[in-house]
Amino acid sequence: MYLSTTLSLPTPSAESKGLLLLSQAEVQFICSEKVSLRDYQKSGGYSFSFFIHQSR
Repeated sequence: MYLSTTLSLPTPSAESKGLLLLSQAEVQFICSEKVSLRDYQKSGGYSFSFFIHQSR
């Protein structure tokens, strides 16, 4: 996992499978407790998954 900030629209690199948009409070929360992705989403957190279609 990598954490970074941006002043512009976040753009994942090619190897990224998803993106979480975290506030400072959310970073502190997930670092202090075991939190599943489902729990994070239920608490109002934002997550995005990327599916890359590969043609044969």
